[in-house]
Amino acid sequence: GQLAHTHRSPRFVFFHLTKNATTKNLRTVEILQEHGVATQVALSMQDFDAAIKLDASRWKSYHHRGVCYALAAEFDKAQADYQAAIKSQPVRHEGHANLGAALMAMGKNKEALEALNASIKLRPLQRIAFDNRAQVYLHMRDFNKAGADFDFICKLYPDDKSAQTNRAILFKVSGDFAKAIAELTKLVEADEENDT
Repeated sequence: GQLAHTHRSPRFVFFHLTKNATTKNLRTVEILQEHGVATQVALSMQDFDAAIKLDASRWKSYHHRGVCYALAAEFDKAQADYQAAIKSQPVRHEGHANLGAALMAMGKNKEALEALNASIKLRPLQRIAFDNRAQVYLHMRDFNKAGADFDFICKLYPDDKSAQTNRAILFKVSGDFAKAIAELTKLVEADEENDT
C-alpha cells in the first residue's frame, strides 16, 4: 500500500509547535540528506521517540514515526503509532489512511477497509486511500468494488498511469484478458504519443 503524507515533499519534514520537538525534527531532515534510507529511517525513529517524550500530545510525531515503522516493515508498531495519532486527532485523514495501509500489509483486510473508509469519509477525493482500498478489495477478490475504486481514480486523475495499470491488473486477475489488453494498449499508445 501507499502511505498518505501530510506534506508534499518526499522527504520527511516535520515541524512541531514546541521548540524542542521542532529542533529534533529539523535534525531529522539533516539526517535524511546525509545517510541512506535504512539509516534515515532508524535515526528518524530515534528523533520521533525523543519528540514524543518532549511532547506526547503531538499527533504528527506518532504519525510520522508510524510512517518510519511502515517503511521498515514493522507494521505492528506502525499500527500502534497510527492508532495513537488517530486517538489524538481523529479528524485527520492521514492516520486512518496509513493505518489502513499497515493493516493491509498485515493481511487484515476487514480492519484495513474500516480504516480506509474512515479516511475517505474525512477526505472524499483522496487518491491514495481509494487506491489502497481497491487493492484490499482486489486481495479479497471483490472485483466489482475494486473496479469501482480504480474507475473513480481514473476519472478523477485521467493522466494517472498507475491507476490505469492497476485497472489492467484487475482485469487480468479477474480473467477479463480482453479488457486487460485494451487497457495496457491505451497506456502504451499514450506513452508513445508523449514520446513524439
